Formats: sequence, C-alpha cells, structure tokens
Amino acid sequence: MAMIKVEHLSFAYEANKTVLNDISFHIPQGQFVALMGHNGSGKSTLAKLLAGLLENKTGIIKIDDELLNASSIRDIRKKLGIVFQNPDNQFIGSTVADDLAFGLENRFVPHELMQKRIEAFADQVGMKAFLHQEPTSLSGGQKQRVAIAGVLAMEPKVLLLDEATAMLDPQGKKEIRELMLRIRLQYPTLTILAITHDVEEAVLADQILVLKEGRLAFHGLPDTLFRDVSLVQDLKLSLPFVYELLAAFPKIAPKSLFDLDAWAEVLCR
Repeated sequence: MAMIKVEHLSFAYEANKTVLNDISFHIPQGQFVALMGHNGSGKSTLAKLLAGLLENKTGIIKIDDELLNASSIRDIRKKLGIVFQNPDNQFIGSTVADDLAFGLENRFVPHELMQKRIEAFADQVGMKAFLHQEPTSLSGGQKQRVAIAGVLAMEPKVLLLDEATAMLDPQGKKEIRELMLRIRLQYPTLTILAITHDVEEAVLADQILVLKEGRLAFHGLPDTLFRDVSLVQDLKLSLPFVYELLAAFPKIAPKSLFDLDAWAEVLCR
C-alpha cells in the first residue's frame, strides 16, 4: 500500500518560475525515504505541498489514499507529524512535559491517559529524565528528540522530517540517526520522509529521492545511487564515508559495505 502518492505535481510561486516540474513518485507504507537535492532544487517546496502548507497548482497528492485538497486538509494533517529544522522554534511549553502535553491537549486526550503517554514517549526517545527541565537547557539533539516524541505521541501515519538535523552538531546528528533506527523497529508501519543534506542519514533509508532543478532526477536504492560516483557528482551530493572507502579501495572492499570488522581488516593490510 502506498502511503504517499504524488502524480504529475508541478508548482510555481510566480508565473514562468517553475519550482517543481512534473514530479511523480509513490512511497509504500512503513518505508523510510530520504529526499535530497542541492539548495534550490525544490525540496522544501515539496515538503510544504505534502503538508498542505501550499496549494498544489497542478497534479495530485494523496496521503493514505486520501486526495489532498481544501476539504480534506484537516483530516490529512491528523495523519502527518512534522519536525522542522530549528528545534528552538518548536517549543511551546515551559518544560519538556508541558511541551509534550500541548498536542495531546488539543486532541482532548484524557489527563490520566495523557500523563502515561507523555512518560512513555519521552522514555522511547531517551528523554524521560528531562521531563521537568526547561527546553532552553537542552542540547540541540535533545531538543529534536523531544520534538520527535511530541509528534509520535500524536500517533501519525507519516513522519515528515524537514532538515531536522541541519542545525545540529555531529553528536546531535548521530543521536537523531540512532533514534530513527529505533523508531523504525518500534513502529514498522510508520512512513518516514526525511528531507536532508546528510548523506550518512540518507544511506540508512529504504530509498532515496533526489531533486535537481525542480525535477525528480533519481528514485531508487541508496546503494544504487552512492555506487555511481559520477551521478553523485552530477547531483551535487557527497559520498557517505563507507562509499568513499569503496571508491578508494574498489578491488578489495568487503562484500558487505557495512561489515565494520571486514573494513578494519582491509585498512590494516
């Protein structure tokens, strides 16, 4: 079942200035998909269209087999959870617990159930010990973990990460990548679309979409993309570390690119 369907989608902010040009793709339920592309390729515009923040001028968007339009937008937004780039712009409550409670209060979740869900989802992202702290005292990675917990507590069918690691330091990026792996195990039917520049994050995805000048330039497996060095260069991307090793040692690379012990043996020769 396709959770996200985009068919022949085009969009322009102004006449004769097309940002997206005839984009079509399907994302199956439960997949983790990375959306990549250089600055100005149309990634953020596509994210806003999927979230209903912009009106799609031409083409079709379906979420959970429901056509996105003015009459369905409220119902569809209940199925979407969005985590934005700047964690400091996402907090509303004076404590982590207050912030997690905000969305549940808007859904009229009973207080007793609310408290259980706050503790459960904070625990899932490793932030239960921080429930009574002010969000401003947290690191960037911790803030994003709280933001993700708040979204998961709403039980969405689609998690949309809009450059969620862009403003984080290397440790924060690592925390979010590890969290994404745990979330995939805990919620196998949750569909994740991550708009990202981080190739180390993208290599963990089931599939990658790459936009170039408003067109869909690649749609396929991470391994297919990153083994094609000339294509990566043409799309103005960089190689994940493990694929840099593959390019440097093409004849002696281990069969499994992610076998760290095998790579250690190669590098020690």
